[in-house]
Amino acid sequence: MLASFAKGTGSWKLGPFDYACGACSLAALALWAVTGDPVAAIVLSIVADAAAALPTLRKARLAPATEDRSAYLISFVGMILGILSVQDATFSAYAFNAYLLMVSGALVLILYLPRRRSLAETL
Repeated sequence: MLASFAKGTGSWKLGPFDYACGACSLAALALWAVTGDPVAAIVLSIVADAAAALPTLRKARLAPATEDRSAYLISFVGMILGILSVQDATFSAYAFNAYLLMVSGALVLILYLPRRRSLAETL
């Protein structure tokens, strides 16, 4: 089922999905480096970080025991405080903080909400 997770070892090995996300992240960072537009730079940095976050979200969903739940909860609270501390109501001020809040919230939901067991797990 999960080629990247070695059963019983608790270790995670990089697979094609992880490398593809890393390549997308690097491409967005390269575009960010050459752009002169601040809004484009923010959008591309969000795209780069999102591509880098996908493997973590996937791993948290497929192997939640390998993640530190409290670290993601603390991060989520920090992102809420970050949003509340923004002074200027502009895209530049809110965009990256809002994105980080969404990713942190997704990780908290993935790791803290109970899941339904699949039919295969119940047999």
